[in-house]
Amino acid sequence: QLGYASGWQGISYSLSWSWNESVGISDTDRIVAFNMSIPFSLLSGRRYSRDSAFDRTYATFNANRNSNGQNSWQSGIGGTLLDGRNLSYSVNQGHSSTNGYSGNASANWQAAYGTLGVGYNYDRDQHDYN
Repeated sequence: QLGYASGWQGISYSLSWSWNESVGISDTDRIVAFNMSIPFSLLSGRRYSRDSAFDRTYATFNANRNSNGQNSWQSGIGGTLLDGRNLSYSVNQGHSSTNGYSGNASANWQAAYGTLGVGYNYDRDQHDYN
């Protein structure tokens, strides 16, 4: 595996290549992946600061392609809320050339003595509530 990751003014991004070989299988699986996370404050033109809920909200994008020509991508938003930053949330939508569309939404609240979470996931075959 080989990769590069960096960041600038709250933006983080990475690019990676991986090669996987299995004993007894003649094909080598090669995967290239790109990931990016951008704070909403940058999209709005505001100066980046981690002090407001708006600044702790991120747009994310991930894309992958393997040596068989199969593609997948996922985009979404996520972040934290409340003064203690103890409520996290995310909403994502994706697509795979082999499995079609999928998505999920979740929220987790970290309390003093435990965590409460809710979630929803779907793909072409099922819908799950957590």
